[in-house]
Amino acid sequence: MLQAQLIRRGLLLEYLTLGWNVVGVIIVVAAAYMARSVALAGFGLDSLIEIFASIIVVWQLLGVNQHYCDSAHTDASGSFDCRHCVAGCDVHCYASTRLWKTGDRQATR
Repeated sequence: MLQAQLIRRGLLLEYLTLGWNVVGVIIVVAAAYMARSVALAGFGLDSLIEIFASIIVVWQLLGVNQHYCDSAHTDASGSFDCRHCVAGCDVHCYASTRLWKTGDRQATR
């Protein structure tokens, strides 16, 4: 296949992924709100990080600022790791604190 065809296919897959993740975030945020669930809210945050990652991939496939591509990839992957870790720690600490204070597993929802 030609490189242009591969890029078009990659863009199509990334746009489909973006659409799927956006719909998923809306559903998860609504479910987290209705259920008052911290775990679902954390899952929604994770999906937002995936959306941001897909936007970076689209940006790279479109060739925007091609000379910055290598450094942007390194910077973006480092920020994903950091944000994912912070979001996970925040949800874990909140749920653990609530469980410790109340002794009731239902309180972590």
